[in-house]
Amino acid sequence: MIIPIAKPLVNTLSCSNSTSTSLTVNGEITNVNGDLATERGFIIYEADGTDKIIGGAGVIQYAENGLFNNGQFTHVFSNLCPNKTYSIRAYAINACGITYGAKQNCFTIPVPLSLCASSPICENENFSIQATSITGATYHWTNSSGIIQPSTTNILNLNLPAATYTYNCYYTLACGYTSPTSTISVTVHPKPITSDIYHY
Repeated sequence: MIIPIAKPLVNTLSCSNSTSTSLTVNGEITNVNGDLATERGFIIYEADGTDKIIGGAGVIQYAENGLFNNGQFTHVFSNLCPNKTYSIRAYAINACGITYGAKQNCFTIPVPLSLCASSPICENENFSIQATSITGATYHWTNSSGIIQPSTTNILNLNLPAATYTYNCYYTLACGYTSPTSTISVTVHPKPITSDIYHY
């Protein structure tokens, strides 16, 4: 008796966890169709409305090799960009060929950028403005006049005369992400005036 075989049947399941730079993706082989899968995995790419395949432009592939029957499988894609929509497709391969599941769109979450200044601040004294620390970020600081400040880290060190100042900051990541700009106003106070007290 000859058992007919065919390509496996595969579903792409919903993502089960999302952070700013990672997605936990899930898939399922629902029917090996008479021949165990020898590879299963996922592809991921920035969502553009298309159904891409392995080797397509911008596609990242994750593969597992072995002998796989019906069942679910999972993977964590890391080093992604915050606040992006990604398309994920599960796939499986047996002797008859490759099958892709329908794509699922998943979202990485944004990382808000908060700014705070050391306090109290007096004129001609050292102080700093600090932004949220984000791994791999390059920071871009400007003042209210648009002048670039000499720092690419999350800390801007300053020493200023008495006045109110405004500073802006955003960050970029190697993946091409640019955060929204955050703004902070800082008031530098004059030092208290002291007077000598004379006793007669």
